[in-house]
Amino acid sequence: MPTPYKNNDLLVLNITNRIGINLSNFLPKFHQSLQSPIKYMQPMITIPKGWEYPRFTLGERTQQGIIVGLEYYAQDSFLAEEYGQGWRYALMPHKNSQDLLHYQEHQIKTLSRQELFSQITAEIDAHQQQIDVLKQQLANVTGGSTNG
Repeated sequence: MPTPYKNNDLLVLNITNRIGINLSNFLPKFHQSLQSPIKYMQPMITIPKGWEYPRFTLGERTQQGIIVGLEYYAQDSFLAEEYGQGWRYALMPHKNSQDLLHYQEHQIKTLSRQELFSQITAEIDAHQQQIDVLKQQLANVTGGSTNG
């Protein structure tokens, strides 16, 4: 199962090889876009032949929480015999949770557009309040000027 490490607000996943497949075939590979004057790194994940594509993506919000990891239990593996073949997902119930819950793909429920809109709007509002507090603190430090 992926083991999360939290560093400030960056979540890094330690992906473990539980089914004996060479992870170098699907760990993120990076390439630079040559079509833009600004070079952007594009993450790419390759799914081995014979595996189904995952239905959900990292960072996706669902009714159960935010997806922070995924594993594939390949056919004819011990884990697939024990838990069922296919994708399993690691989710955090909310972004500040220390809990990591695991679900099979069919157990995850998507959010409606309205639920997704409400969650994102609430998060924006919370960040805006934090920005307003920081602006006030900066004004106090600079004697009322926030231009430095």
